[in-house]
Amino acid sequence: MKVLIACNINSYINPYVNTLYEGLIRTGLDVTCSISEFWNNAIIYDIVHLQWPNLLVDNTDPDCKKLQRVIQAIHSAGHILMCTCHNIHPHYDSGIAINKTYQLIYENCDCIHHLGEASIKLLQGAYPNIKAQHVVIAHHVYDELYNLNITKEEARKRLHIPQNKKCILSFGSFRDDEERNIVINLKKQLGSHDYYYLMPGFYVARIRSKNIRRSLTVLQRTIRYTLLAKFNGIHISHEYIPDDMVPYYLAAADVMLIQRTKILNSGNVPLAMLAGLPIVGPDDGNVGRILKSTGNYLFDSNNLSTVPVAITNALNDATLGLSNERYALQNLTTRSVVEQLIKLYSSFMDC
Repeated sequence: MKVLIACNINSYINPYVNTLYEGLIRTGLDVTCSISEFWNNAIIYDIVHLQWPNLLVDNTDPDCKKLQRVIQAIHSAGHILMCTCHNIHPHYDSGIAINKTYQLIYENCDCIHHLGEASIKLLQGAYPNIKAQHVVIAHHVYDELYNLNITKEEARKRLHIPQNKKCILSFGSFRDDEERNIVINLKKQLGSHDYYYLMPGFYVARIRSKNIRRSLTVLQRTIRYTLLAKFNGIHISHEYIPDDMVPYYLAAADVMLIQRTKILNSGNVPLAMLAGLPIVGPDDGNVGRILKSTGNYLFDSNNLSTVPVAITNALNDATLGLSNERYALQNLTTRSVVEQLIKLYSSFMDC
């Protein structure tokens, strides 16, 4: 059984594929991660497993004719095309090519792998012509990537965080001002005397360009959001957090805030669980489902006054962090999710 995952290893900041790929390799599976293999040799693989459709966008081909040819070749060879549903629509990009890419992929897959039950109905509503088999395998924890044996005291010394404050952590890049307003409003409600707002992704410059106008726009936005964060007592980083520093942020925190207003999935939920943190997030998508089912705390994206209430409740819940850690280790380890994927791949070969 030969499997192709259409994603380049170490080229994507999200460690989801890298960690699964390493787990699959350890089982002895013949698996390749490569975008170029998708375009050039897809038909030699029994199973072609797509991840984020935007990785396969070609803006010079708005009709996606090349993508259509590859999909047709896979099906003509009698092989399986599947995709993991990370999101229903692209987060940032828009345009004819990317929207067509999403539609083509979802509507032509033999199987769609969901990270939770909620996305099945949402995806079918967005793409009514889907005929694929739907399978749920949860988002794994990065238990084989991070060393979480760091004490809170050690982590706070490293990050210069006062030992006596409650640290609220939000990971991931803030996508828009709606998400920034969640944190700004939270700080206004709770203040900063007893709380420390650790939000490294509050603003991360996405464009590094030789174009002077673009560079000036990025500089202007960087100054604006740096001052906004400083004025509101929010501690940020202008760069992505390297893997070796992630455990320090997790160990320093008292609660994880998922700052999205609209969301489907989030790797920060299993990450926080593995670190033994209580979690607060929106009642939306697969995130809302798993937080509710595990006793974590939800807020209403349309009512920001519910955020400080949820944060306070989470911080006062003495057993939730340990409960989250147990849940992660019992249900979401990389090994467990890899075994489920292998079982799914093998089921296609039995047909």
